[in-house]
Amino acid sequence: MQVVAEGVETPRQHQHLKAAGVHAMQGYLFSRPLRIDALIARLSPAPLGESPPRPGYSASS
Repeated sequence: MQVVAEGVETPRQHQHLKAAGVHAMQGYLFSRPLRIDALIARLSPAPLGESPPRPGYSASS
Protein backbone atom coordinates (compact mmCIF):
# COMPACT_ATOMS: atom_id res chain seq x y z
CA MET A 1 0.00 0.00 0.00
CA GLN A 2 1.25 3.49 -0.84
CA VAL A 3 0.69 6.19 1.79
CA VAL A 4 0.37 9.93 1.04
CA ALA A 5 0.54 12.52 3.82
CA GLU A 6 -1.19 15.86 3.24
CA GLY A 7 -0.61 19.10 5.12
CA VAL A 8 3.10 18.63 5.91
CA GLU A 9 4.29 22.01 7.24
CA THR A 10 7.50 21.47 9.19
CA PRO A 11 10.81 19.65 8.70
CA ARG A 12 10.08 17.72 11.89
CA GLN A 13 6.79 16.42 10.46
CA HIS A 14 8.63 15.49 7.25
CA GLN A 15 11.31 13.56 9.15
CA HIS A 16 8.74 11.74 11.31
CA LEU A 17 6.59 10.74 8.33
CA LYS A 18 9.61 9.61 6.30
CA ALA A 19 10.80 7.46 9.22
CA ALA A 20 7.27 6.00 9.45
CA GLY A 21 7.48 4.87 5.82
CA VAL A 22 5.21 7.45 4.19
CA HIS A 23 5.75 7.29 0.42
CA ALA A 24 4.66 10.77 -0.68
CA MET A 25 3.94 14.07 1.03
CA GLN A 26 2.48 17.43 0.14
CA GLY A 27 2.04 20.64 2.06
CA TYR A 28 3.33 24.13 2.77
CA LEU A 29 6.79 22.76 3.60
CA PHE A 30 7.27 22.01 -0.08
CA SER A 31 5.28 24.84 -1.67
CA ARG A 32 2.49 27.30 -1.02
CA PRO A 33 -0.32 27.26 -3.58
CA LEU A 34 1.01 28.66 -6.87
CA ARG A 35 -0.50 30.69 -9.69
CA ILE A 36 -0.38 28.82 -13.00
CA ASP A 37 2.52 30.94 -14.34
CA ALA A 38 4.57 30.24 -11.21
CA LEU A 39 3.78 26.51 -11.44
CA ILE A 40 4.91 26.39 -15.07
CA ALA A 41 8.14 28.21 -14.19
CA ARG A 42 8.76 25.84 -11.29
CA LEU A 43 8.21 22.73 -13.41
CA SER A 44 10.37 24.01 -16.28
CA PRO A 45 13.95 22.72 -16.42
CA ALA A 46 16.43 25.01 -14.65
CA PRO A 47 19.47 26.25 -16.56
CA LEU A 48 22.44 23.90 -16.17
CA GLY A 49 24.12 24.37 -12.79
CA GLU A 50 21.15 26.12 -11.15
CA SER A 51 18.53 24.72 -8.83
CA PRO A 52 14.92 25.74 -9.38
CA PRO A 53 13.43 27.91 -6.62
CA ARG A 54 11.44 26.11 -3.95
CA PRO A 55 8.84 28.55 -2.60
CA GLY A 56 7.91 27.94 0.99
CA TYR A 57 10.90 25.71 1.75
CA SER A 58 14.09 26.54 3.56
CA ALA A 59 16.78 23.89 3.86
CA SER A 60 17.94 25.53 7.09
CA SER A 61 14.50 25.13 8.76
